[in-house]
Amino acid sequence: MPKKGSADLDVKILFQGQEIPTNDNPKATFKPGFSDVWSKNVDITLGRINACKNPVSSIFGINSNLTARARSIPANQETKIRIDTIETTIGTV
Repeated sequence: MPKKGSADLDVKILFQGQEIPTNDNPKATFKPGFSDVWSKNVDITLGRINACKNPVSSIFGINSNLTARARSIPANQETKIRIDTIETTIGTV
């Protein structure tokens, strides 16, 4: 982040089209001068699904919104921010 910039990351986890609560806060704010790699694990706990009685197709969604702000950036300088990878793991079923 440039000295006069900032960024906010907002993440929503969805299961079967419904937003579900997370065990950890998936949001982040990057203050002026931030220059590093950032990583966060976001855990969720779903209720039980009786897949024997009613077969289920499980659809997970991860919606992310990254807002970057930069003000008064000198000529020939740039601001970069990106989402590189999103990895998911499903625990014991």
